[in-house]
Amino acid sequence: MRILMPLSVLMFIMYVVPCYCYENISPYNVDYAVIKVIQKIKFEAKNTKEIEVFSYIPQEDFFQKIISIEADQNFTIVKDEFGNKMLKFTPEKNEIKITTILEIKRRKSIPNNISFPFKSDFTFLNSSFPLVFGYGNDFQKFGKIAQWIYANIEYDERYGDKILSAQQVFEKRKGVCDEFSTLFIAFLRKLGYQASYEIGYAFDKKDFRAHSWVRIYGKNITDIDPTWCQMPVDALHIKFASLPHAMFNETKIIAKGNNPEVIIYPQEIKFEIIEYKESPLVNISFEFVEKQVSSNSYVLGKIKVFSDECIITKLNLGECVDKNGNAVVKPYIYPKCIYFCGNAKYFSAFYVSKIDYAAKCNISALVNFGMETYDELEIKGENNKKVWLSVEKNKVKKGEKVKVFSNGHIFTLDGDYAFKQGEFKINENKTIYAIHGTIEKKEIAVAEYIPFEADIKNISFENNTAVILIQIKNLLRKRINILIESDREKILATLLPNESKLINISCSFFTPAQIKISYKDFSITLSKYIEKKEKYSKDIFEVFKKVIMQIIEFVFSLI
Repeated sequence: MRILMPLSVLMFIMYVVPCYCYENISPYNVDYAVIKVIQKIKFEAKNTKEIEVFSYIPQEDFFQKIISIEADQNFTIVKDEFGNKMLKFTPEKNEIKITTILEIKRRKSIPNNISFPFKSDFTFLNSSFPLVFGYGNDFQKFGKIAQWIYANIEYDERYGDKILSAQQVFEKRKGVCDEFSTLFIAFLRKLGYQASYEIGYAFDKKDFRAHSWVRIYGKNITDIDPTWCQMPVDALHIKFASLPHAMFNETKIIAKGNNPEVIIYPQEIKFEIIEYKESPLVNISFEFVEKQVSSNSYVLGKIKVFSDECIITKLNLGECVDKNGNAVVKPYIYPKCIYFCGNAKYFSAFYVSKIDYAAKCNISALVNFGMETYDELEIKGENNKKVWLSVEKNKVKKGEKVKVFSNGHIFTLDGDYAFKQGEFKINENKTIYAIHGTIEKKEIAVAEYIPFEADIKNISFENNTAVILIQIKNLLRKRINILIESDREKILATLLPNESKLINISCSFFTPAQIKISYKDFSITLSKYIEKKEKYSKDIFEVFKKVIMQIIEFVFSLI
């Protein structure tokens, strides 16, 4: 027996006949739909005595129900090894038409009593992954993984005809929906979750396209679309199979005969949305922290989102365009994939172009599940400010608080904020920003291994030099040698087990002071805001005060 398949039959390149287009549909908001799916199968067979054709159809589960199914040839319903339904034909002709009408609901998390024990080598990941994935409840873990994948994997359609393993995706950092889903499942497996690769179609912009997403089998059944940063998954996702990997043939043929030859053509498939209902899940508010800014500078925006659900979604920010069509205010940094339950706050930074005129403009913010919101910004003059930012240390233990200082607004994209000084709790690797005309950032890492503690205790001044007093404590049960470095000096200190020492090191007078402390391949950078108080300032004030009093006494003596 020989089956010839010169044409690819992988799901992600199935030929899709253009659907009835619905330009006004906002797919993220669709929570109910009735859809007609028409599949056309075509094949050629030679030298066959018996032939059986198997075709996947839209599946039934908690969210997707078949109202009716018809075919122009007799069929029976069978299941594959993973429990997916297929139609089995003993065909009388080489063309088959299947018509299915579906009712689909938005795929919200529901209590789970089933499992998906199947695994694939394609979703095995040998590399380590961010420790933060393992912190928090189920939803927080899923949200962190979705956010990381969305930020670190580039959507590249050149991978549409390839099937990559999770390890390859992790290394190449590119792919299409197959790769996004494969890597998501690999991360879930490392955390001990069962998950399936959901293959089918989804509505994107004006029509349906072949697509994949992920189903997680934990305490709840949870569907997440990592390619589109979406949870819950909308009712315009049509599932054709749950699989442990991305390899999928929509049509299978078993032929018997004397050297049989079979050619299977990719299915033609079209969709008609018979009925749909939209219900936004998210509301959003947006405002600039400052309403007036200078050109050639940065400005801070604050975003608030609200929902009755736990949400994973994309966040979009607009531009301000002048009368000539030039974008004079553009989003610079913002959280592109967010996750939250109930409500949350985020920050973003915009760049204001250098312009030679005063201007007013509106900036829009949009969460794909919800509504658009606007705020107005006024631009005057040109920026002459420069920001500086100081963080107490750049490596911490999980949950440790870090003091931050600046001459402007201090913030993180996920909602931390302070003006000029504050204290941020660090539960995961975090980037801290400051805006004051220009923009600055500092990275703080959560370290699993910390051999010593170090803090700046005091700063004194000698001429134009700042003398930094540092306290260092050895956390290991052995003697260690620690290198302390500033821009002016290097000191090698030896600490006995659990010993604590106070050490002075000099550095140039500037804000902030930076001190690097190292032990083997581990290092911490301490940073401290310096406010130098001239020792003679008080004396000058006293002299000035004394002169004024003498003048007053002299004037009264003349009266």
